[in-house]
Amino acid sequence: MGRIKQGLDYFPMSTSFMHDRVVRRVMKREGDAAFATLVETLSYIYAGKGYYISAGDEFYDELTDSLYNTDMDDVKRIIALSVECGLFDAGLFRQYGILTSADIQRQYLFITKRRSSSLIEPDYCLLEAEELASYHSSQSSKSCADDADNETVDAVTSTADSVTSNTDSATSEAEMSTLGTQNKEKQIKPPL
Repeated sequence: MGRIKQGLDYFPMSTSFMHDRVVRRVMKREGDAAFATLVETLSYIYAGKGYYISAGDEFYDELTDSLYNTDMDDVKRIIALSVECGLFDAGLFRQYGILTSADIQRQYLFITKRRSSSLIEPDYCLLEAEELASYHSSQSSKSCADDADNETVDAVTSTADSVTSNTDSATSEAEMSTLGTQNKEKQIKPPL
């Protein structure tokens, strides 16, 4: 049985991300390395669980290894400032040690809405029940639409089979008619 993919292969980034007030505040205090740290953190979040990442020593170590000229203390300070400024949810960071936000969770659900299962762990969920229901109802309606599409495909396939068989007999009749016409032409040739 195949493994169900949880993370994402890509994530969209707004062209104004670097100009976002919160990002600019973090970059002003921590320098340009903050931008690379934030983008790399988002990559880890979306590629891993898809909507959060556990911010433990292993995460900080991996993040530091993937960045040039940035040590672990810098990375921890940049992440802490990002949490403090509201880029990541402070409550979940303190309680569970994870990095996530409502926007990240919305993006994850939007990207994975075509999957059969894309759930957010209830303890980590920052979205309202109505908003979650809208993503789940689109999955349910898609499932119903898929069933209707399958029925349509079956009906079209059987219709196409009968059309093909009718076309084959029509082709045979046309070929016979053409042969008959050619034979008559050979028999009745006017003198030149």
